[in-house]
Amino acid sequence: MPTPVKLLLIDDQPSFVRGLTRLLHRDGYTVETVANGHEALAQLLAHHYDVIICDLQMPTLDGHAFYDLLRRQFPSLCQRVIFVTGDTLGVDSTAFLAQCGQPYLYKPCTAAEVRSTIQQTLHAGASITQGRAATGAVDTGVSMREEGTLSIVQRSYGFQVRYASNNPYAQERLPRVCPDTATLSALLHQLGTEAEPLDHACAVARNGGVAVLRVLIASAQIQAYFRPAFSTSTMDDLADSRQAAQIAHHQ
Repeated sequence: MPTPVKLLLIDDQPSFVRGLTRLLHRDGYTVETVANGHEALAQLLAHHYDVIICDLQMPTLDGHAFYDLLRRQFPSLCQRVIFVTGDTLGVDSTAFLAQCGQPYLYKPCTAAEVRSTIQQTLHAGASITQGRAATGAVDTGVSMREEGTLSIVQRSYGFQVRYASNNPYAQERLPRVCPDTATLSALLHQLGTEAEPLDHACAVARNGGVAVLRVLIASAQIQAYFRPAFSTSTMDDLADSRQAAQIAHHQ
């Protein structure tokens, strides 16, 4: 009989922890919970976990600081981390998620999203382990890059930035909103846009036009900056989505 997959859930919101733990238990996972990064590090000294689900914003030791310590103390576990966060991300948080390259879920998240992300993380962790064992290779943390287009237009609420992949089979992404020019410039800079095209794009958008930029973006950045469009494939997932939405709320 296979050993159950063991998860560590790090979050300080009791309602979210209770609801997500129920969902994961129902799917057959073994789940242990802690309220902050310090407690999580103590658990990691004594126990093995296949996946770590970590809130980005917590008191005492937040997700960013926890991940930095994880890289020093348990580097082999870094590829097993899934972050959870609210809908609104500041520039620092967005840059961190893009840099670390780990998957993350927005609150509220659906059961389908939780299941898919856990399975992807388990598969990625297994692939990395097998690859290192077979070749002796060291993971450099370099992410695959994808060609695409950014379109930028000014709205009443700020600048809307939409990413479209050149790959016709790529997952559709929701547009990102930048409330002001400074935030827009910071986003384009993080995506690798050079100074001259960046300034030109901002000027076009400010003057009411549609700025279009051809980009080559790392897959981790796409995931960090542009949220996947919502979809459900089955009635069961749709029902689970309602339950998950009740247990997860914006921070």
